[in-house]
Amino acid sequence: MALKRSAILHTTHQQIAYELGSSREVISRLLKKLENEGMVKLKQGTIEIVSYA
Repeated sequence: MALKRSAILHTTHQQIAYELGSSREVISRLLKKLENEGMVKLKQGTIEIVSYA
């Protein structure tokens, strides 16, 4: 049985966009792609990173 590491970020797409100097729409698109690839789980106000090195 493999152990699964995860981390939960309490932030919004808008806050990430502001920190990176990008738009919320771009960040939302990228996070959605990561969610579809099974790397993150998106919930309101939180982003759970489920797969990372």
